[in-house]
Amino acid sequence: MSDVNPIDRPSLADCEPNDAATESVSLTDFYADMRSHSYIFAPTRELWPASSVDARIPPMPVAGGMIPASKWLAKNRPVEQMSWCPGQPTVIKDRLISEGGWIEHPGASVFNLYRAPTIERGDPTKADLWIKHVHLVYPNDAEHIIRWLAQRRQRPQDKINHALVLGGKQGIGKDTILEPVKRAIGPWNFCEVSPKQMLGRFNGHLKSVVLRVSEARDLGDVDRFAFYDHLKACTASPPDVLRVDEKNLREYNIPNAAG
Repeated sequence: MSDVNPIDRPSLADCEPNDAATESVSLTDFYADMRSHSYIFAPTRELWPASSVDARIPPMPVAGGMIPASKWLAKNRPVEQMSWCPGQPTVIKDRLISEGGWIEHPGASVFNLYRAPTIERGDPTKADLWIKHVHLVYPNDAEHIIRWLAQRRQRPQDKINHALVLGGKQGIGKDTILEPVKRAIGPWNFCEVSPKQMLGRFNGHLKSVVLRVSEARDLGDVDRFAFYDHLKACTASPPDVLRVDEKNLREYNIPNAAG
């Protein structure tokens, strides 16, 4: 026999989610991607299959009965494309993006995978310690570095047509310079890759306000000329548009805005 007292056993009601939990995902969190027949979960920018959407969202009333939430979204919240566009709204109306740039197309929509930073701007007079650190590490280039990094926070949609090369011995404080920048632009907009990853097929790292290529001087088996040629397209524009290839997703175009 069990030693558990019957009154201590949880009931089915105790296992039911509360109202707050059931409201954690709502219909307005989703958009229908018409290219892939998947559904974009806006808070994380991830793609859900129709079955998952219908498992979380109840059927929607329409004239003549009810339809699954996924079908309702396809009719009422469709987007024709996905892209990553700093400085643009979540849904970019009446435009499409091609390999040559933006095309006006009334009625079309592009879902913007970019997520703006949520941190509030602080008091610039309290940044003295960080500014002094930049001047200590790079005394000849500090002002240019600070302006370059500030532009990444203030105007991430505008391409800077050159990269910063932050060299020096280990432990001098390069990471300390970049850590506040990562928080300012949003950690999800800061990406770090190796030279080998830069030359790989999958290039989701191009969706970065700041893209850090770590240990670029230690290329290992990577051909430095091939690496340089590949890096040119990311460092400056033209090209104005880059093609993103992510695993298990269809390729799509984004403006060349990475720093």
